[in-house]
Amino acid sequence: MKNYRFILLLCLISSSFHACESTQKASAATYGQMIGIVHQGCLAIKNDQLAKGDPLTLIRLDDPQKSFSSLILASLSTEDNCVLLLEDRKVPNLQNGWSFYSIDLSKHSEQELAMSIAIVKGPKRIEAKGNLLGVDLGANGGMVTFSSCSSSEGIHFSAWTGEVVKRKKIWEAYYYLGYDLEVTCLE
Repeated sequence: MKNYRFILLLCLISSSFHACESTQKASAATYGQMIGIVHQGCLAIKNDQLAKGDPLTLIRLDDPQKSFSSLILASLSTEDNCVLLLEDRKVPNLQNGWSFYSIDLSKHSEQELAMSIAIVKGPKRIEAKGNLLGVDLGANGGMVTFSSCSSSEGIHFSAWTGEVVKRKKIWEAYYYLGYDLEVTCLE
């Protein structure tokens, strides 16, 4: 009888572990559908369900960071004019599994929003944390911060929860630019 209890306990622990693991994967997928990158009026995001008029909050990763509002204008095909799909960038950026959209820049200049993080349907709240913006996405109850750094030919974008010392990466994207950059990534 003790062996059966032990086996039952092991099965219970194992199924709990798998449930937690699938919850973590679901969270990463959810963030991927909520967060994307914008370059010169073109949004790349792992979400093919966005429609004209859907609101966006854009986070410009300057020092200090700034937020702006925008809207989805249209879904783009791989043949549309989008800086993320220029000939030398198209293949690597399509391999990311992104969908592409044009966004409304009528209230902002392309230079002002040259490269930004996009949050679909807006965060619940945004607050300044020094030079960073903390964003409440409502998915985990905590504030999310964003960062970027460059590797030899592209830019790495990340979203983090928690304090700097104990932060956890919840989302990341790599944007291939196709030309040499000064490397600023530490990893």
